[in-house]
Order: sequence, then C-alpha cells, then structure tokens
Amino acid sequence: MDLQRSGRAATEIKEEEEKSWCLLPDLVVWMIKDRLGFVDNTQMACVCRSWWRASTVYPNQPASPTAYIMYPPEPDNDDELSCREFICVSTPTPTTMTNENCEKFTTEFVGAELVFSKRKWLLMKRKNSFFLIHLFTKVRIDLPDVGSFGDFVGSFTFLDQQEHQPHRVFLYTNQHHKVWLRIAHIPGDKKWTEYNFVDHRIKSRSAKSVLAIGQKVFCFDFRGRLIIYDMVRNMWKMVDQPEHWHVRCYMVEHQGEIFRFSSRGDRLKQSRPNFDCTFRYNDDSTAWERLSYNDVKDMDTSWFLSKFQGCFSTKGQGFNVYYFTKRTFDAKLQYAMMIHTTSCLCVSPYYFRRSPCWARLPGWVNLN
Repeated sequence: MDLQRSGRAATEIKEEEEKSWCLLPDLVVWMIKDRLGFVDNTQMACVCRSWWRASTVYPNQPASPTAYIMYPPEPDNDDELSCREFICVSTPTPTTMTNENCEKFTTEFVGAELVFSKRKWLLMKRKNSFFLIHLFTKVRIDLPDVGSFGDFVGSFTFLDQQEHQPHRVFLYTNQHHKVWLRIAHIPGDKKWTEYNFVDHRIKSRSAKSVLAIGQKVFCFDFRGRLIIYDMVRNMWKMVDQPEHWHVRCYMVEHQGEIFRFSSRGDRLKQSRPNFDCTFRYNDDSTAWERLSYNDVKDMDTSWFLSKFQGCFSTKGQGFNVYYFTKRTFDAKLQYAMMIHTTSCLCVSPYYFRRSPCWARLPGWVNLN
C-alpha cells in the first residue's frame, strides 16, 4: 500500500515538474535552445507542444534538416515495440531523437508501420486500419477502415501551402488485372470512395506508391508501370514504359512534376540509383522524357529515395541523393544509408546499429 502511495506521489511530482517547464515563456525556451546548442528546431519541437510552438517562431533560425529516418524497433524486444528512433543524416554529424519520453505518442506506434509522410504528418498503418498523426503536436486523425482486402500503399495531400492539416488521403493496390484506388476527404468522410481500372497487363499484386498532384492521381507499381487517374474527368490511362527502362525504380514528386529514377544492382545485388537513366513525365505528350545526369545534377535538389516507402525531394543545398542499400560491414551484411553528392560519388555510408528484416525497413520522415 505504501509503495502504491509512493508511486502515485512520484508520478504527481513528475507531472507538476512537466507543467512547469512546459509553460516556460518562448524567450526562455529560445535561451535554453541557444545554451544547449541544438542542431535544429526539430529536437526542441519534439519535447512538448509548447516547445514546438516556440520553435516555429524562433527568430533567426538556421535552416533545419528536411528529413529524418524513422528507424523501427527490435522485432524480438516487446519493450521496444512502440519506440522509434528518428535519425537525422542530412547534417555533417548524424543526430538521434526518440519518442519514448512521451507516453501518449509511444503507444500510437505499437504494431504500426510508416506509409507516407509530409509536413511533419505521418500516415501510419496498423493491420487493416490507417491513421494520421502529427510528429510534434501528437494530433491524431483516424481514417475509415479498409477491411482485410488488399495490401494498400498510400499518401495524402494538403488543400494549399498554408493548410496545416491533410485534406485528402489516397490508397492504392492492384492484383489480377485490376487497380483499386480509394480516396477519403478530411474531415467528413466516414467511408472510402472507390475507383477501379482493369487492364490485362496487371498480372500480380505489385502496388508500390501513389502520389496526387492537383486533380490527378499517379499510381506506380514494382514493374515500373504508371497508371494515372484524372479525378475531374473520371478517366484512367496507362503510360507506356520509356526506352531503356529498368524494372527497379523510384518515383518522386518534385515541384509539381513526376520523376522516375532507375535502380541498378551490382554483383552483390546492392541496389543504387542510376542517374544516367532518369525520366520526367510529360503530361502534354503522356510520355516519359529522358534526362541526362547533368540535367538532374543542375537542379540543385536533394532526393530521398526508398524502395518501399514514399520518396520525396527538397530544393536547395546542392545535388544530394540519400538512399538505402545493403553493404558488408564488420563481416556482416547490414543495411546502410548511402549519400551521393555532386563532389563525391560515395560518401562514407551511415550504418544502422542494428539491421532490421525487410518487413521493418527504415522509413523517411518528410519535414517539409
């Protein structure tokens, strides 16, 4: 009994302490940030909602890293099933933050996997359900149930650049000559609106990613096929494969356009982007246009690529490419994140301290 009282008292003291530092004025929070020398506002913002708000109005703030890797937990450790590490690798020295200090946010991750991210919002999947959650404010939006049918990939869009909450969510899957596309508006929709497309060239379940730009939805599969749905005209079309195309590829949206990076492997089957085989989709001609390496390099863009999870890009800071692959490290085949830059083809890779199985690959968190 005394132990229970002691435990409750300790919890109450901790809660009072948290209330005290959560209510600090913005100026004091800024002074703490400067004194501790945080790399960027992201680390400060993850402390609590008040500190996140203070980070958004921090004066003279340097450019924050645009991407983190959300690293999955150990599959055999029940205590870590809900904990995620967020690793920033787009700075000279990789930095790590965890979500384990926030009990509410920690429980959201139990049994869930990252599907897509944008503007600090995460689209998460748990069995047959999807939900959205903000990385810092912890606001959660539950989505209509999808049932047990289909292995859906997904993404979401915002109404405009000033909107703080996702406006529409898109889910896509395919199998047996048929495409299923589901769309839900936020807030309001209690069920998904479904659209279908049939084509004999779709022979197996192979949905890879889905992106929406304006009123068009771009569905991409592992065979490199691009299928487009026009929401205004209620029309579908399949885009022919480009010449010299590769089956393995990445699809990325950049400033309102769709880019396709081919992927190639060496004798050790280590996959890496092939920048000599890059294409941009031309909507006027409904075809792929091939770009040279110099065309891509001169775009002053950083590309964040993943085989199984949403790729994205950011403008500025030169030409940089971040992608995952397998490499031998300490006599073991491990997952690593490789960096390709303008000045150096192979920067020292970042090796993860543990190697997950394919079902638990790291995922990009887009802070743009």
